[in-house]
Amino acid sequence: MSVPRKLILMRHGEAQKEGPSDKARILSPHGVAQAQRVGRKLQETLAGCDRAVVSNATRTKETGEHVLASFIANETNYEPLLYTANNAMEFTKALSRHITSEDRVVLVIGHNPIISSMACLLTGTEHGFKPSEYLILTIEADDWPTALGSSRCWTART
Repeated sequence: MSVPRKLILMRHGEAQKEGPSDKARILSPHGVAQAQRVGRKLQETLAGCDRAVVSNATRTKETGEHVLASFIANETNYEPLLYTANNAMEFTKALSRHITSEDRVVLVIGHNPIISSMACLLTGTEHGFKPSEYLILTIEADDWPTALGSSRCWTART
């Protein structure tokens, strides 16, 4: 049975330029404010999500913490593959480790270029994704594998 599913693709907030490693870079003060603003806006728009799947890089985990302080997730998972994913198959594999058939609204916080690439693949439209930008995608689908395999069939809004 087809049900409405929402996938929120978000890029992490602005990070500091330097860190012990790329993976360990933290958010800048501006990035913290960006993430807090997004959390409040998403809560006003959608009133929470079933699941958040977040890259395990420091700046992405921090973004998730600030977003999810306002935009409540029933469950949050940290996924290492979202840090390294560079194609649709790896991205889908990363999500499929966590998403269940009961999940209707899923927030993904990751990195470019994969967040932009997935938005383009799913909607058929280019999206840039500056730090803390997000896109809400909607589709009617029987399950998440079907939904994620439906390129150019998703409806997008910011």
